[in-house]
Amino acid sequence: MIKAIIFDMDGVLVDSFYTWLKTINLAAKYFGCPEISEEKFRKHFGGPTKGDIEFFMPERTVEELDNFYAENFSKFVSETKLVENAKELLNELEDRGVKIGLATNTPRNAAEKQLEFVRIRKYFKTIVAGDDVENPKPSPCHLIKTIHEMNVSKDEVIYVGDSIYDIEAAKNAGIFMIGYKIDSDARIDNLIDLPRFLEEKC
Repeated sequence: MIKAIIFDMDGVLVDSFYTWLKTINLAAKYFGCPEISEEKFRKHFGGPTKGDIEFFMPERTVEELDNFYAENFSKFVSETKLVENAKELLNELEDRGVKIGLATNTPRNAAEKQLEFVRIRKYFKTIVAGDDVENPKPSPCHLIKTIHEMNVSKDEVIYVGDSIYDIEAAKNAGIFMIGYKIDSDARIDNLIDLPRFLEEKC
């Protein structure tokens, strides 16, 4: 029996692509690195901070970038948009008594700001953010910690994500994943389809 749903955040519940593109380009300018194009950023969006260093800002540290993000992310949080049907889905899951958790590579400060801005923070009693674990996705650490804090087993939870990082993390953790607009153990292309999937498959 499925007792809990764990969501990735960016790209699944919130559209934060331009929020992060503007933040990371401000960081690139501050640290004297080349401007990052929309096309290049889209290829790596959703990864951990160490990925930002690898692809965009060599010689910086995770601590430096995370501190910069924490100080500057709020300047662009108004670019964040709620994904279609996200609030309706969260309301329905809450009404059904399903536990709702969040496992995101986004640092906690930025994650909290986005959730508050789009007014869905209240749905999440359990949040595991990028700086809450030693190894971010695709490591299984996020999901394992979230499951532990939600007091459920792997067989009682489904993860919903939208990137290769999510697919690998779910696989590494041994958790069933529903891909949002991406192929995984199962797939949905609209969040409102998730409850029907639960009725049919679980």
